[in-house]
Amino acid sequence: MFKNYLKIAARNLLKYKGYSLINIGGLAVGIACCLLITLWVIHELSYDRFHVNADRIYRVAEIFREDGKIVEESASIPFPIGPALQQEFPNLKSVRLYKTFEKIPLLRYGEKSFYEERLYFADSTLFDVLSFPLVQGNPKTALAAPFSIVLTETSARKYFGDENPLGKIVRFEDRIDFTVTGVARDVPATSHIQFDFVASLLRIGDLFRASGTSFGWNGWYWNPCHTYILLPPEYSREQFDAMLPGFVQKNADERLRANLRFYLQPLTGIHLHSNLYQEISVNGNERTVYLFAMIAVFILLLACINFMNLATARSIKRAKEISVRKVVGANRSQLTRQFLGESLLISSLAALLAIILVELSLPLFTRISGVSVEVALIGYWKLFVGVGLLALLVGMIAGIYPALFLSSYMPVESLGLKNNPNSGSITALFRKGLVVFQFCISIALLIGAAVIHQQHRFLQQKELGFDKAQIVMIPIRGTAIKPRVEAFKSRLHQDAAVLGASAVSNIIGRDVQVCPFGVEGKTEVVQMPGLFVDHDFIKTFGVAMSAGRSFEVSHSTDSSAFLLNQAAVDLIGWKEPLGKKMAFNGDGTVIGVVKDFNYASLRERIRPMAILISPSWFSYVGVRLAPGELPSTLQRLETAWREFEPQRPFEPFFLDDDLNQLYQKEERLSFILSAFSAIAIVIVGLGLFGLAAFATEQRTKEIGIRKVLGASLPGIVGLLSKDFVKLVLIANFIAWPLAWFAMNQWLENFPYRIHMSPWLLLFAGLAAFGVAWLTIGYQAVKAALANPVEALRYE
Repeated sequence: MFKNYLKIAARNLLKYKGYSLINIGGLAVGIACCLLITLWVIHELSYDRFHVNADRIYRVAEIFREDGKIVEESASIPFPIGPALQQEFPNLKSVRLYKTFEKIPLLRYGEKSFYEERLYFADSTLFDVLSFPLVQGNPKTALAAPFSIVLTETSARKYFGDENPLGKIVRFEDRIDFTVTGVARDVPATSHIQFDFVASLLRIGDLFRASGTSFGWNGWYWNPCHTYILLPPEYSREQFDAMLPGFVQKNADERLRANLRFYLQPLTGIHLHSNLYQEISVNGNERTVYLFAMIAVFILLLACINFMNLATARSIKRAKEISVRKVVGANRSQLTRQFLGESLLISSLAALLAIILVELSLPLFTRISGVSVEVALIGYWKLFVGVGLLALLVGMIAGIYPALFLSSYMPVESLGLKNNPNSGSITALFRKGLVVFQFCISIALLIGAAVIHQQHRFLQQKELGFDKAQIVMIPIRGTAIKPRVEAFKSRLHQDAAVLGASAVSNIIGRDVQVCPFGVEGKTEVVQMPGLFVDHDFIKTFGVAMSAGRSFEVSHSTDSSAFLLNQAAVDLIGWKEPLGKKMAFNGDGTVIGVVKDFNYASLRERIRPMAILISPSWFSYVGVRLAPGELPSTLQRLETAWREFEPQRPFEPFFLDDDLNQLYQKEERLSFILSAFSAIAIVIVGLGLFGLAAFATEQRTKEIGIRKVLGASLPGIVGLLSKDFVKLVLIANFIAWPLAWFAMNQWLENFPYRIHMSPWLLLFAGLAAFGVAWLTIGYQAVKAALANPVEALRYE
């Protein structure tokens, strides 16, 4: 019987090639999408789980309050905390990671020199706490000596080619020689800590002087260190968290004890659950992972529903076969097994095709998502086992209802002695319900894609309170230009394309470091971001004043003056801030208030900030250019650079391009969701095309008679289309409130966000109607244009 069932299944697949293609193709695309999203979800969930003691490793985060309000919640903490914790709890292991935030450091070996953004400084305990294996060198001693450095395999090849890197010397900022003491394996893509070089944190004073860092590292205010601890087995996270307030009371400065709190973040939860100030890398989002997991399930369901709908709709074609089998003795269980077997055959063919589609589309998916998704992440044998189980599941889900439905026919019905078995109201209602469900999911996905796309555009185009267009940022920290920055600016102004130039401490729009400020009327220092600029900042960056005046060269006292943003004035509580006294490395006076502008990412609300002049902090020169031939202008800027700094590479960047990179995650999410929404619509369209074709086929004689009696083309098309159009309309009314609620929940992650417009819902609804009309209308027009004579002969 098995052989007979297989023959019948093969004959049906070949006889009805169009329907077979829709079934197998739709299932294959659904399974392929499900596999791709599953690989991405596994990638996101596996972050930092490769560390040997991942379940006992935590990052220490801090919360700083001012007048009871949270001023800063940071992923990094001050330098002394790690050693103090180690001393307080001797069984504890800790490691600090620090990266120069003011500039990208320069490394040089022979004639090769590169700016290395992923250079970190770490304690010698790095490889005891975190599992970054070395392929050369001893992990116990690799960072034990001052000025030692460990490279990854890729970085070692970049600098040394095929030479043995151990013992080689690389020069840091043309001031310090680092000795290569180890080579680490390339950091896994599933690590939130991504480095190319790790140097010893010993002799930190020399490192700071070489990089031009002007902060002190002994206090509890500046917090640039990401500190990780390995808890001993006798401590639970809850127990240790409970002891941290006592640690602060015992060790912190008296002024900090009431405002500072530390807590532990599980290492394996950082990527999806942490979105703090000074994250070491851009993290993911748990809601996004769940969203994509749901999309995978829904796309697979859409493909399964196509199969179920087509199988039940075409059941009349199998009615006589079923009747004959029952008459000669076949029972219902045998027929159920037969049709389930056919379903499993189709799902198996679809699964094989899906594997091919996944292999072909993985490189493209990796580029689009920005995530290195690989089958090797779960293993090829696990993939094939998983696909096999998925094919079995899909075959059972997609085939169980048709199998039970087809096997339930009574011979007397199927042989035409009673009404058409396919006309049962329950079956028709079930099929219509599945079509409504398909369009609900598709419409919701379209709305989600539209909302995410609009939110991404909003983040890119929102007015930040300063003019980021046509500004080139030139890094100068550690260069010969920094002590001669005014002369460099004067040289730049000789170019007619240069409209303005200002030295600044930070990339405006990315972040600004927190500093302690003395404030008139307060006994304790106020912690808030401090931006260090020169006299031309307000004019060059187009920041608006709301009170007072900006810095002016003609006022000699402005070198110690302060500007505040409105948020800082509100925090301090001054009604009349002009003339008030403040202190930071010296006393000064508030001379102006600027309107609040987004000096940090739009993922954060605008925080209080002070602006003051301090050349020792300068890290960049922002140059405003006139519109025109930018390549030739940049060449002239490089010529000016070479006159002051012939030794270092000239690597400028446009401010707007740099800030747009902050929102690449939203851009990729928008693109991926749009792509999968389009695929979902295509899958639904395929199923609807098959159903419309079959419905038209069933009414061939009716259409012929109507045409003979004078029915018009629009009338016939409307007759065949109206039932499906009603289903799409019902799907819209169900999908709209669900999508509205879900996307409003997603938008709550953003302090600055769009307001969802009803036009978005209408857009998705019209798109669904468009797909339905194209698929149904084609079949309807085709049937309406057919020769009535041929229609009346049809059997």
